[in-house]
Amino acid sequence: MSFLFFLAALATLLAAPGPTNALLLAAGATAGRADFRLPVAAAAGYLVAITLLGLVIGPFVQQSPHLGLALRLGANFYLLALAWRLWSSPPIRAEAGRVAVGPRPIFLTTLFNPKGMVIAFGLLPPGWSATGGSIAAHLLVLAVVVIVLSAGWNRVGVRAARWLNPARTNRFSALILGGFGLALGASAVIG
Repeated sequence: MSFLFFLAALATLLAAPGPTNALLLAAGATAGRADFRLPVAAAAGYLVAITLLGLVIGPFVQQSPHLGLALRLGANFYLLALAWRLWSSPPIRAEAGRVAVGPRPIFLTTLFNPKGMVIAFGLLPPGWSATGGSIAAHLLVLAVVVIVLSAGWNRVGVRAARWLNPARTNRFSALILGGFGLALGASAVIG
């Protein structure tokens, strides 16, 4: 795979709605302002997840499919719990001086985001975990793309705050998170 194809596939994957992007949108809409810490937390989450998947967990998952199932189910439960929390909690408004979604939930959601598995096992050069190769350049590009796109989703949330109230934003984000959680759980049970 060429580096240009990697960049295009990565940008397409990361721009698509998903758990992290839903939280970034909700954060912008409920806070009424962009927060640069959130894209950095998303980039850190992806880098940690991909490194753990490729260097540590990947070899064990190949030997024990039950570990892969446990990882998918764990991510499923986390996403469903976060969706429930967003759905059932009262919305936090910017006037209250509190942050509805901060760096920690962004980092944790990104850590469990299924997109990390796609990047680690599908987009990075084959054998990257064994050889290293040009992985540093790929991971640097990944971090930059994540920060730029995450900042965009956070900014869209700020703009959406003008026409979406915080309760609707929380519910919308909860539905996206819950949908991904259910899909991940179904893929774990079926596949």
